[in-house]
Amino acid sequence: MAATARHDAGELVGVMPLAGSANRISPLPLSKELFPIGFNPAGPDGEPRAKPVCLYLLEQMRRGGVRRAFLVLRPGKWDIPAYLQDGALVGIDLAYLVMPYGYGVPYTVDRASAHLLGARVAFGYPDIIIEQDDVIATINTVQAESGADVVLAAFPMADPDNWGMIDFDEHLQVRHLAEKPGRTHMTHTWGAAVWAPSFTRFMHEQLSQMRPDVVQRTADGTAQEIQIADIMRAAIDHGLSIRAHLFPHGTLRDIGRPSTLVQAVRDYAGG
Repeated sequence: MAATARHDAGELVGVMPLAGSANRISPLPLSKELFPIGFNPAGPDGEPRAKPVCLYLLEQMRRGGVRRAFLVLRPGKWDIPAYLQDGALVGIDLAYLVMPYGYGVPYTVDRASAHLLGARVAFGYPDIIIEQDDVIATINTVQAESGADVVLAAFPMADPDNWGMIDFDEHLQVRHLAEKPGRTHMTHTWGAAVWAPSFTRFMHEQLSQMRPDVVQRTADGTAQEIQIADIMRAAIDHGLSIRAHLFPHGTLRDIGRPSTLVQAVRDYAGG
């Protein structure tokens, strides 16, 4: 897609980052976003068909009102467009963009920014299954009615070693986000977001001021990619409104770790 796209006011457009390398569960014979988890009810012959994990998020997006989405890939992951094609399988018009460098999810998402002018964005991780059907539909409504710059779908989480955590006040305004903080008072993670054009612009402006080829490092020298949480913390500091919407009975499954991948395959094996 070469031309810059403008969207109707209020249109919700999906963005999915698929540029990761799946190092924790490598080697794989396919892109991890196509790893089968469970089954679709039936194919044309009435027999069930394996269900790639990314379909769970695409179905969430469709139920939430998304009718077009941008999927951002890295070179070599051509099996994804080969499988999903134009999106007829999920009822969403799909377009593909290529991100040649692995600088982190914000840069991957920002690759689509020129195609999102005036659009609200539905965002999620294609290797995470949201185990509640109406999540994006709900936060879409909350964002449209509240006017918040970002609405995060928040879920209870007792594993802060492996999940990004969020802190919010009694009015559900997000005060802080931390990526896998370990011991913490925070009790919720987030699994999807809907944001206004204001946050798309803010993220683009922030990233344009950074050197993506300069790798951030933790105190012990470990390489660290820039995270969406980093951009959201900066947005809060600049006065943007980030709100949480709680799903107290919802759960998330990340297939990006060996143990959780094995458990998901077992739990979803019955269809």
